[in-house]
Amino acid sequence: MSQGKIIKVSGPLVVADGLADANMQDVVRVGEQRLIGEILTMTGDQASIQVYEETSGLGPGAKVETTGAPLSVVMEDGSEVFLEDTVGSCGENWNEEYGPFETPIDLGKAVAVRWGTAEIPLN
Repeated sequence: MSQGKIIKVSGPLVVADGLADANMQDVVRVGEQRLIGEILTMTGDQASIQVYEETSGLGPGAKVETTGAPLSVVMEDGSEVFLEDTVGSCGENWNEEYGPFETPIDLGKAVAVRWGTAEIPLN
């Protein structure tokens, strides 16, 4: 895992430097709130990061830490699925392996998650 610092914030896009060991698609934790983001591009030790939570209050100098892993979801059976893109596409073999994908809304369940949450326990 590498640590860097924000040099620019523009809405959900954050640019950070000091992340030479990071890779594209790595999940990062941003700022004191440890907001969730993903590295979109790397240029030298600078990363362009899409933050998936509200970025108000973030500014230059705030810490960015990579997890060293791509965005993934742990399924109820304990298996881990790595998402192929940032909108949650799981690849062509998803239905064959897991059946039709249903979101919490499809299942009629309400889900509330605090900013910066790293894990949601499965019941």
